[in-house]
Amino acid sequence: MDSFRLIATAAVLAAGVLNASSAVTQDQLAAFSTIPLVPLVGFRVDSRGNVLGTTNDQISYLVMTVQDLLMFAEGGLRQFPIRPQSNALPDGIIETGEGGVVSSWLIEPTERYDHGILGDAIEAGGLGVEFPDGTIAEFRLDADHVFEDRRARIVDIDDDGIDELLVVRTNLQLGAALAVYDVLNGEVRERAVAEPIGQPYRWLNSVGVADFDGDGKLEIAAVVTPHLAGNLTIYRDSDGVLVPVAALEGYSNHAIGSREQGMAAIWDVNGDGADDIIVPSLDYRRVAIVSFAGGTPRELGWIEHDAIVVTNIVVGLVSGVRSGVYGLSDGTVVVLPLDGGAM
Repeated sequence: MDSFRLIATAAVLAAGVLNASSAVTQDQLAAFSTIPLVPLVGFRVDSRGNVLGTTNDQISYLVMTVQDLLMFAEGGLRQFPIRPQSNALPDGIIETGEGGVVSSWLIEPTERYDHGILGDAIEAGGLGVEFPDGTIAEFRLDADHVFEDRRARIVDIDDDGIDELLVVRTNLQLGAALAVYDVLNGEVRERAVAEPIGQPYRWLNSVGVADFDGDGKLEIAAVVTPHLAGNLTIYRDSDGVLVPVAALEGYSNHAIGSREQGMAAIWDVNGDGADDIIVPSLDYRRVAIVSFAGGTPRELGWIEHDAIVVTNIVVGLVSGVRSGVYGLSDGTVVVLPLDGGAM
């Protein structure tokens, strides 16, 4: 392990039990449990920035540390899913926003591309958006393309306060590429697209949008071929083309056949003004913080595990400490404190 300090783990995903220390008071144990009532399947961050563990029933548990024990507040609020839109991708996720786009989703389920990287051979042939006035616009791809994704991410790639959509678009003969769409005046239009990987059945998974090199401008990060070379790559929009500007090999933010696409998180860990990426290695047993500050990719630190990462990775507050949180295949929940930075 380098730079990280592992402050708390608890075997909860596999319904294990962490023995409580005698230093924890009975009042504390009455409010928190060392194991949630229902096994966790992932994590999210609430409106106050706190990390919550989530279950298949959409129940949430507040994640806390009490004297170096990992604890879970019981009685979390149930998260009711948003009502699906007509003609939506069956396993798609509805994104919600607070600006010019109220919500976005993928539509037109199709089997014209049988890669099945996300668990089935059904992909999307288009996307839909809802505007603040309730109107809906749709965009449809031609027969040579699909959206090989589960969501149309609401982003702002140029920091102008106007929403765009970020999606993985796949050419049936040339493989996947990142694509950005403008949403203006009630219409969806293509804005910028990267070059596809170059052959069919080759995919990439988006990480997110941030200022990764510290130049004051936003870039897009993705892992290209996360099951092969695992190239963590940042792209910049250049006159309608998403151009790769830096990359580092050996990472993965997705497991073959999984519907989980959130196995990476973004945070400026060392406070240098460039956002860093927390992401597993290709074998999912090593989690690294990768910096692209100044355009030069390097690892700031890492931690190795005997088990593999199986959940999404989030950054939020755990007992007031900014932390990265994720789960392992042996049921362990890992909390990595990020305040104070990595060296």
